[in-house]
Amino acid sequence: MRSADELDSGRRRSDRAPRVTVAVAVTRDPPRAVHPFTHSLTHARTHARSSIKPSSGCYDALSAKILQQAGHQAALVSGAAVSATQLGEPDLGLLTAPEMVRRTTQICNSVPTFPVIADIESGGGGVLNVQRTVKSLMQCGARGCIIEDQAGKRMGHGARSMVPAEEFVSKIAAAREAIGEADFFLIARTDARSASAKRGLEDAILRANLYCQAGADAHVVG
Repeated sequence: MRSADELDSGRRRSDRAPRVTVAVAVTRDPPRAVHPFTHSLTHARTHARSSIKPSSGCYDALSAKILQQAGHQAALVSGAAVSATQLGEPDLGLLTAPEMVRRTTQICNSVPTFPVIADIESGGGGVLNVQRTVKSLMQCGARGCIIEDQAGKRMGHGARSMVPAEEFVSKIAAAREAIGEADFFLIARTDARSASAKRGLEDAILRANLYCQAGADAHVVG
C-alpha cells in the first residue's frame, strides 16, 4: 500500500510534460549508433568535439534570451514551436523557409553572442533552395542548422515516408558547398528509424553514415 505522500509525488511527476528528445552524434567520421531519445547538441567549432552541450528549444527573441540568461550554452529554433506560435498551426510543413529565416534573424539580433541553431525542415525545396536558406541563415548570424530527410510532414511517432537517400545526400552536399569554410554547423536528421519496424534503425544508421560522408557535421536519429 502506497502512502498519501507517495501517491501525491507520483501525481506531480505524471503532471509534467513528457520530454520528447532525439540524439545528435557529432562526428565527421562514420558515426556510431546512438540512443534515439537522448537530446544533446554540440557546437563543434566553438567547443571541443568530444564534449556534449545540452541545448533547449526556443521560438522567439524572448525565449532565446531566457535560455541565455538561464545558463544554456546554445538554442535550437524549433520549427514546430515557431509554427505553433507564429501560425497557430501544428508542425505539418506549413511554415516556409523564408518565415523560419525571418524568425531566426530576430532571435540572432536579440542574442548576438549566443549560438543559435535553426530547424529548417527539408531546407525549403531542392538543392538551390537549400543553398539559399543556408546562406540566409549565415547572413543573419545563426551558427548552424538542422535539415531532415522526411518526405512531407507527419506528426507523432508513427511510420514516416522518407526521400531517397541519394536525393538527401545531394542536399547535404549543396549545403556544405554553400557553407564553405564558414563557422556554421550542419546537422542532418533522418527519420528512417520510424519508417520500418524491422529495418528502421539499420536504415537510419546507414543514412547517417552517408549524410556525414556528404558533409554533415553531425546527425540526428529521429
